[in-house]
Amino acid sequence: MENSCLNINDDSRRTVGTQTSFLNSEKQDCVTNGLEKVIVKQETNSFQNSNDEVQEKYKTEARAMGVIKSVLDSVEELRQQVENFSGSSIDDKDYKYLDEMMIRDLVTLDDLHSEGNIMIQQERRRAVQYIQKLMNVLDAKLRENREAVQRILQNLIPPSSPSPSSRSNNQDLVGKRICSVVTV
Repeated sequence: MENSCLNINDDSRRTVGTQTSFLNSEKQDCVTNGLEKVIVKQETNSFQNSNDEVQEKYKTEARAMGVIKSVLDSVEELRQQVENFSGSSIDDKDYKYLDEMMIRDLVTLDDLHSEGNIMIQQERRRAVQYIQKLMNVLDAKLRENREAVQRILQNLIPPSSPSPSSRSNNQDLVGKRICSVVTV
């Protein structure tokens, strides 16, 4: 610690440095001829400042990691619903819900500021990649379900335009039935 006297004009009073304690007796000893000499105690608050910075950095990291964890917990619940998804259309309400919730989680992660912290950036990146993979799984299930429905429908519904040979046979049968109804 070091004490020093600074000359300050009455017209331009200003505070210099950080002043943690001020001794009135020392101030009175330094007043002379319209100029005030202020004793400034120069303390190195670097330890306190660095401690505050570390605490703030820790709080920021903890908040960010908490957000990432809550998003991953939410996505884990969605994963179970994606595995059980049986819809075949993007208009399906379950598909819309799952898609919307995963997009919201991505937006939440996008709003998260890592402030240059590599650990937060990596965890955020992993969470985003996990959500994107889950969205791909949902889209794949949608395609599979749609194709399965189309195969079932193709097996249930007869072809809309019969082949030429079956058409002539059908016309002959219809003609014979009409003739038999008329002759009776």
